[in-house]
Amino acid sequence: MLIVRFASRVVPACGASLLVALLGCAAPAAADSQQAQLARSAPSAPGTDLGTFVVHVTAGPETPDPARVSVDWSRLDPTPASGTATGGANGLWRTNQLPYGKYELTVRYADGVPRTSRVVLDESRERVDMAMPHGRIVIRTDRPVQELSVRCVSLWQGTAVRAWQDTTDAQLAAEGLAPGQYIVHATYDKGGMVVEHVRLTDAQSEVVLDLQPVPPGEVQLALTGWSGLDDSESFLVEAYAQTPVDRKFDFGEPILARSVPRGARSVTLRLPPGRFGLLISSRSTAKGRTGLLAFLPDVVAMPGGVLEETADLATPRRVLVRGAEGELSQQDFSFRFGADLLPARLITGSPDLLSTEGVLLPSRDCAVVGGFIRRLIGLEGGTVADVLPGTGVQEIELALE
Repeated sequence: MLIVRFASRVVPACGASLLVALLGCAAPAAADSQQAQLARSAPSAPGTDLGTFVVHVTAGPETPDPARVSVDWSRLDPTPASGTATGGANGLWRTNQLPYGKYELTVRYADGVPRTSRVVLDESRERVDMAMPHGRIVIRTDRPVQELSVRCVSLWQGTAVRAWQDTTDAQLAAEGLAPGQYIVHATYDKGGMVVEHVRLTDAQSEVVLDLQPVPPGEVQLALTGWSGLDDSESFLVEAYAQTPVDRKFDFGEPILARSVPRGARSVTLRLPPGRFGLLISSRSTAKGRTGLLAFLPDVVAMPGGVLEETADLATPRRVLVRGAEGELSQQDFSFRFGADLLPARLITGSPDLLSTEGVLLPSRDCAVVGGFIRRLIGLEGGTVADVLPGTGVQEIELALE
């Protein structure tokens, strides 16, 4: 059994760090001057002193619709409490008669992610300015849609932004979005699908999409190598949307999933035109997913075309992940083959141990497990450990700072 311990913040694995810098979709950090104003370190006045929060919410050049804004407060010190601010006229929300102390304000606007600021209330009137993202994705379609979703790829594993079902509306919109990369996925009657990629920037905060279904492409995937599934297991092949340029994946939801019997050595996928990552794993009817077996990025489906691919599977190996400090959750870890990030949801938990039922450890690839500290705006830091090829159980201990 191998024990790996870390004292440093980041340990490179396979020549590259697993840390991911999120470039968009999360709420932008407040300006330094604003933080200095909001996070004053003055001591709390006696609990008998009361003050008022006035929160000014903006979303671009226009005053946001009050019906699409919520402002919540939580008192952190000295006594925990929470509530909701009222108002909204001229973008102003107000909470009166609050005891002096430390507070956290959370503002939500439209379909975007919330923004949070910590504030010290030590005056009779405290004004807080909150500038919210105001990007828009407008979707036009000339036929009924069974399912339509907008997901943010720049956030961890792809974060759902907005979804519709069985809609006949000719135009739909997701609003309040920060700059970043998004995926629009539409499903029509008779299995028709569309996958579109959208990038919002500060310079282009609105994008209009005209959805037009096109013939799918066919991917014929052969499975070779290891096939030691037990009688209750089968192969699971999932296609995840991949961004066209920078190899980001929406691991939040597969575009398509197919179960393959343990004796079968091939599967055919009909995918909408685009670029995908194919994740092959083992699956049990009783336990769910039991192991990672292969991951193929850069699989391109062409309209009406046929693509042949081969996944060479290797023997999975059991890995145990322990936390050296504090409590660990399923959201603290991810796996990857080489440079490709895989879903953290493959981890199962117990009170003091997180374990995987089987992570592929092929000698031809680098399999790693990474531990992260998760902040409001995404991934901040952590450690990365190599998972070694071989038999038996490997134990990894990660210390998160």
